[in-house]
Amino acid sequence: MVSFNDVLRWITPPQDWQVLTPDFVVLLFALLAPLLALWDTDRRGMQQFTLIGLGGAFLLTLGSLLGWNQGIFSLDYIAWSAQSAAAGHYVTDAFRVTEMSQTLKLLFLGVAFLAVLGAGRPLKQKGISGRAEEDHGEFHSLILFATLGMMIVASAQELIVLLLGIEVASMSSYLLAAFRRDRDGAEASMKYFLVGAASSAFTIFGISLVYGMAGTTHIPTLGATLVTGGAFDAVSFVAILLVGAGLAFKVSSVPFQMWAPDVYYGAPVPVAGMLASASKAMGFVAVFNVFLVGFFGLKANWELALAAIAVATMFVGNLVALQQDSIRRMLAYSSIAQAGYLLIAVVVGTQYAVGGGILHLLTNAAMKLGAFLIVGALIYSGVPDRVDGWKGLGKRNGFLALAMTIFLLSMAGLPPLGGFTSKFVLFSSAVDVGIVQKLGWLVWLAVFAVVNSAISLFYYFRVIRAMYVEEGSETERVLVGPGVRVAVGACAALVLLVGFYPAWFVDAAMAAAGDLLSFRAP
Repeated sequence: MVSFNDVLRWITPPQDWQVLTPDFVVLLFALLAPLLALWDTDRRGMQQFTLIGLGGAFLLTLGSLLGWNQGIFSLDYIAWSAQSAAAGHYVTDAFRVTEMSQTLKLLFLGVAFLAVLGAGRPLKQKGISGRAEEDHGEFHSLILFATLGMMIVASAQELIVLLLGIEVASMSSYLLAAFRRDRDGAEASMKYFLVGAASSAFTIFGISLVYGMAGTTHIPTLGATLVTGGAFDAVSFVAILLVGAGLAFKVSSVPFQMWAPDVYYGAPVPVAGMLASASKAMGFVAVFNVFLVGFFGLKANWELALAAIAVATMFVGNLVALQQDSIRRMLAYSSIAQAGYLLIAVVVGTQYAVGGGILHLLTNAAMKLGAFLIVGALIYSGVPDRVDGWKGLGKRNGFLALAMTIFLLSMAGLPPLGGFTSKFVLFSSAVDVGIVQKLGWLVWLAVFAVVNSAISLFYYFRVIRAMYVEEGSETERVLVGPGVRVAVGACAALVLLVGFYPAWFVDAAMAAAGDLLSFRAP
């Protein structure tokens, strides 16, 4: 006689399939979205469908991070993955589930969830019509595929798998950038695609050189194989240059930042928010994994060059942002400057620095996504995308003005907001290592970062002054949907929580950083 336990064993999937459950959920919903859109005549069901998929994957990922175990469907993936990897299990050799990967998947899923929730009807603007809104099923499907690519990057332990995840996310983003089918969107998508194709070519060529030197593309193994002064030192320099150039495009650092302002301006605003937050975080996850694990033995070859790129990225982003009248372009150049700050974590390379980098990825995601959602909601309501167009916004919609003020002040790094907490950890890591190891250039790196944060105050306060001090010609109240209010409120709440109650977030970031660096060769 068949017992109930026998039935449970038959219907419970194998553990190695369970490890991929959140990713499979996102993939399933991405594949079904265009089909279900055929029956969604009022264009409201697709948003709900996408939110269910992203929310379910978020809960499964959270359960794995907390070790939930319900018997029939265990969520304790991390412990099993570690045991399986120690036994040489072939699945987790390329795709590993760790505290680091699950923490970052929560970030990617959370950003996508809030972007969809706050998007409303992202393909339509007041006074603009077109066929793009008819393809709402494909729009949500591409959002899900982009999120899936980011999740693959978070768990990738092979350069090939890492590249696969980046390309899935990038190809979806190329299409999303042009989805509104207007002139700005087409220009944005074309620039994004051409620069992205070049960066992919650089990355593939660099990976081929790495494989030729080390005989493997397994990232932790590379860290023990490639060392400064080895037999392939000259070739390794070229490989670092090519792979670094490819990843520099993903994080929009100098000299590969030229695509970001046009793409952020021309893409649907929720898409721009995802690119500035989740996509940038994905790029830095790849940079952390490749440079701080795979190329760590070659650190002497790249650390000074990367420090120079970090300083150049900060100054280019902030100085050009001072000249912008478009809010979206200002936020784009601000995002470039944030990439310069985040590169400090790679240059320093300690657990404290990487933890600060992960924490800043979290706060930057909340700040940038919230700011772009506000811009999108105002554009849809007829408020122009110019600083002058935001005059008097504090009286027209106090909630959006207050939330935008929180985001801008946090981007500048003013206490007691989340941006201050993450920047403090990040910048102090350079000072700490610089003093202890008597590396004065690291201290100067932190000084340049502080100077750039001060520069950014000028253009952030320009927007705040327009909202609260200057009188605008329009006095009609700006109304936004409940989805926008909830999404923006969640982003603002996260920024405030990290600022006022930083201990839990700092500890979680440090644990994730220690998990990442545990794969580094001694």
